[in-house]
Amino acid sequence: MTSYFVFPPHTGKTAPVRIPFAFTLNTPTRLPPPSTSTDAPKPYDDQAKLKAQQASAEERRRRDAEMHSAQLQRERAEAWEGELAWVRSGGVIRDKRGKRDTARTEVLRAEVRLQDEEQRLLKRWNAYETRWRLLVLSSVDSDKVVRWEDMPWPMQTAPRSLDDLTPEAVEEFVFAPLRVRGCTVSRKERLRSSILKWHPDKVAVVLNRVVADQQALVREGVVTVFRILKSLQDADKGVPS
Repeated sequence: MTSYFVFPPHTGKTAPVRIPFAFTLNTPTRLPPPSTSTDAPKPYDDQAKLKAQQASAEERRRRDAEMHSAQLQRERAEAWEGELAWVRSGGVIRDKRGKRDTARTEVLRAEVRLQDEEQRLLKRWNAYETRWRLLVLSSVDSDKVVRWEDMPWPMQTAPRSLDDLTPEAVEEFVFAPLRVRGCTVSRKERLRSSILKWHPDKVAVVLNRVVADQQALVREGVVTVFRILKSLQDADKGVPS
């Protein structure tokens, strides 16, 4: 048996050949961002660091100087107080060679006298204020009578009569404590508070308790003190008397 191969008829056409194409878009080329590395030191960073170090060192020197100055002041104050105590007890200051330091001793003696005077003035004024406070407080719920000698007259020595209430004596008593070193009360403030204290209307609660036979005397004394204080205030203001 004979075999045959069958082939399709030739049409004269060939299958199209597909050629791949690579398309390239016209897009801008992107460059990588600049490096932000800070590894390399910059000159201005070094300058800022140097300035900070200098400022810190200067601050330390300032604090050390202040501490040293404060320490010296404490040591001087302690030495001064020690010398004052020694001179107050009757001792004499000697120099480094052991000789009597007369000038230094006299300076310290003057300081001792001044301190004693200041303490005396403050003690006297505080006692005066305390007497006033107790007198006013006792007037609220007490029937105890008041006499001339019970009044806290602004005098170094208690007055025995109206004639003792002089402007000079009152002025010295009222303003003497202002001479104490470190006193922050002004003359104007001291006058104002004293005038309020001695105003007849303010003292009325005390006057009502004065014994009958001294009512007129004590009242006149209060008015006298008030007038003296008011005249001092007017003089400070330049008001003619």
